[in-house]
Amino acid sequence: MVPKKANALFAAAVDTIVGDGRSTKFWTDRWIQGKTLAELAPNLFGAIPKKAVQRRTVSQALDNRRWVNDIKGALTVQVLSEYLLVWDLVDGVELQPDAPDQHRWKLSASGTYSCKSVYDAMFTGTIGFPPWKRIWKSWAPSNCRFFIWLAINNKCWTSDRLAKRRMSHQPACPFATRQKRPSTTFWSVGGLDLDFERTQSEYPKYTPLLTKILECVLQKATCDDKISHEKEVIAAADEVVGSIDKEELAKYLSLNSDPEDEAAQKFKKKMEETRDQLANALYQKGIALAEIESLKSGESIEPSAKDIFEENYKELVKWVDAKSAKYGTLTVLRERRCGRPGTALKVLNDLIQNESEPKKKLYDLKIQLIEEMGWSHVLTYEKQWMQVRFPPTLPPF
Repeated sequence: MVPKKANALFAAAVDTIVGDGRSTKFWTDRWIQGKTLAELAPNLFGAIPKKAVQRRTVSQALDNRRWVNDIKGALTVQVLSEYLLVWDLVDGVELQPDAPDQHRWKLSASGTYSCKSVYDAMFTGTIGFPPWKRIWKSWAPSNCRFFIWLAINNKCWTSDRLAKRRMSHQPACPFATRQKRPSTTFWSVGGLDLDFERTQSEYPKYTPLLTKILECVLQKATCDDKISHEKEVIAAADEVVGSIDKEELAKYLSLNSDPEDEAAQKFKKKMEETRDQLANALYQKGIALAEIESLKSGESIEPSAKDIFEENYKELVKWVDAKSAKYGTLTVLRERRCGRPGTALKVLNDLIQNESEPKKKLYDLKIQLIEEMGWSHVLTYEKQWMQVRFPPTLPPF
C-alpha cells in the first residue's frame, strides 16, 4: 500500500505527453493542460468507479468515447457541467499510433526519475546539519555511527528513560570511573569520543549545534556538585544566545511575509525555530540561575547575580509569552524571588490547569509556595492529595 503523501508527490512530479495513449491513465495522469481530469472535473471524477479509474487508459477512453460509459454516479448539475467540460477538452485530442507516451520527471533536470530527487523533494524545508560528514564519513563501524547519530538526535534509550518506564537499566554509568572531562568538550559513546570542541571550532556560530550541546548538558546525570553543573548550563545557554543575531531576528519577525512565497515561508520557519532556540536557552539559563540561588539560600548573594536573573527574564519576555505552559515555571520563580508568592501561585495554578497530564514538580512547587504563605490548612489538604495524584508505588493490577 503506497502512502497517500508519497502518491501525491509522485502525481505532482510527473508530466505526460500523449503519443499512442496506451500507458497513460485517462483520469489520474497529467496529460491534458498539465493537469489531471480528476483535478479539472472533481465532481465528475467522484462518479467514476475505482476499477475504471485504475484501468482506463487514454487510448481506451477515446475509442468511441468509452470514457462516457465510466460514469455511474448521480448526474447532478455539477457533474453534467463538468461532463461537458471534459467532452470539449478531449474532443480535439488526436493520438499518434507510432509514438509511445512520454512521461517526464519534473524534479530532475534530465526528466528521468531518481531516488535522490525524491529524497530532496521530501526533505525540502528541513534544517541541515553541517557536521554530518564527521559522523557518516568516519572510519568507525556502522553500528557506532548509527548510535552517535541517534544520540545527537536525542533518540537513545538512556537509563533515565528506561527507569521512567520501569524497564531494566544500569543504575550508574559504567564509564563513571574514567577521567572526567567537560561534557561540552567530548561525549563518550561506546568507547568513541565525539569531539564537540573541534566541531564547534569549525562551526563556531552554528546555533543548532550549540543547542544540541545545551541539551547534552541538561541531560547529564545528577552531579555531586550541583552548582558547577548549573554553571555549565549557564555557559552553554550563553553560547546559544551569543550565536544569534537578535537585531536581525527582531526585524524579520516584525514583518509579514507573503504566504504564497515558498522561499519566504521557508525562511520564516527557520527564523521562528531560531527564536524558539533563543527562548529555550534564556529559559534554561534562568532556571539554572534560580537553582544556584536556591542552593546558596544560606549564603549571601551578590546583587549582580540578581540583576543577571532579572535581565535574563526581561530578555525572554521580549520574544515569547513568559506565562505560557512552556516558560511559565520561570515566571513563577521570578514572582517568588520578588516577594510576590500570591502572584506566583496564581501563575502556577494556570500552568497546572493547562497541563494535559499533572506534573509532580509543579505540585511540589505549589506546596512550597503555600508553605511560605503560611496557609497550614491548605498545605495539609494539598499534601494529602499528593498521595492520590502521585502514589509512591503503582498498584499491581
